[in-house]
Amino acid sequence: MRTFKLSALWLIAATVAFTGCAGKQHKGIGSMEAVVQSIAITMHSAESRQMAAADKRFAAMFDYIEANDLSSLGDGRYDIDGDNLFLIVVTAPMRTAEEAPLEAHDRYYDVQIPLAQSETFAIADRNVCHSPRGEADATNDIVFFDDKPQRTVTVAPMQLLVLPPQVAHAPMIGEGVQHKAIFKIRIAEN
Repeated sequence: MRTFKLSALWLIAATVAFTGCAGKQHKGIGSMEAVVQSIAITMHSAESRQMAAADKRFAAMFDYIEANDLSSLGDGRYDIDGDNLFLIVVTAPMRTAEEAPLEAHDRYYDVQIPLAQSETFAIADRNVCHSPRGEADATNDIVFFDDKPQRTVTVAPMQLLVLPPQVAHAPMIGEGVQHKAIFKIRIAEN
């Protein structure tokens, strides 16, 4: 029996128009705003349908969410469409804002879904991040920054936070242990 209630599912999307690393343009999901902002939409809203219509990987993600009880999945990687779309489920201790560095990804959207409890994310426009913490890890598609976030967003259980590559984010801020789902959606390049 599935306990994931779609009527309670909201999507909080950090949206921006962007140019990726080395000036490469990325093909995104429809018309993104030019500033980082969060918008809340329901699973079956016009906005979520627009995202799904603009990119088949987002459509496949929404289909996967509808068909599966994310809360019952164990830790690990779940392939949905190979390296184009996959899910990582993790259970880990939360941390303080000071312990959580900003991170960003070049090749993937992160769609993060807290499952056990609310989770706070520190967020910054990647254009203002000028202090990388070491070299980018191309294999794992991650770079960390020592820059300060511009704001925080708290996401309730069973909500989604969509983080495009131009948004640096520090996840897992809070207390206790979090069980969460992270969908990785490959950026389509022009």
